[in-house]
Amino acid sequence: YQANEIEIKFDEYVKLDNPRQQIIISPPLAYKPNITPQSVPSKEFSIEVPRDSLLENTTYTINFGTSITDNNEGNVLPYFKYVFSTGNELDSLQLSGQVFDAFNRVPDKTISVMLHRLDSSYTDSTVFKKPPTYIAYTDSASAFTIENIKAGQYKLFAIKDANANYKFDADTDKIGFLDDTISIP
Repeated sequence: YQANEIEIKFDEYVKLDNPRQQIIISPPLAYKPNITPQSVPSKEFSIEVPRDSLLENTTYTINFGTSITDNNEGNVLPYFKYVFSTGNELDSLQLSGQVFDAFNRVPDKTISVMLHRLDSSYTDSTVFKKPPTYIAYTDSASAFTIENIKAGQYKLFAIKDANANYKFDADTDKIGFLDDTISIP
């Protein structure tokens, strides 16, 4: 992928419902992309991705959640994904699991599940300061799947991210984590 814009075309009119909250890009971009059109039915829409916000040799997943609906009947295209790479190949590894609140064991579909790469820049405060390497959200059954991961060592965090900044804010967020390192072979 070398362009600045992604165009997705449909054979019928669709509309995007709440794209700012529904559409998840993993790894997160430094700048939010411009998505048009947002509120009017169209047979195509475009995502303008600032080229300087993309990392080299990285696979990106754009998950549309339940934001794409058929204009006439309101049918949802659930969890449509668009995957592209800035390198020569697509990373295809994945990690799945479930997240539950340790106190009440009630599912919450708005938990951010984050992988931070263990490299020379990683410290115990990384989760406070930097967005994750990969991100996904739990569904209504508290399940998550992070896809298109590159092989490596990672730390796993689950955050109830109140302000959606992909970082842990101790004043407002709840956090859970694994002590063990996640090794994606």
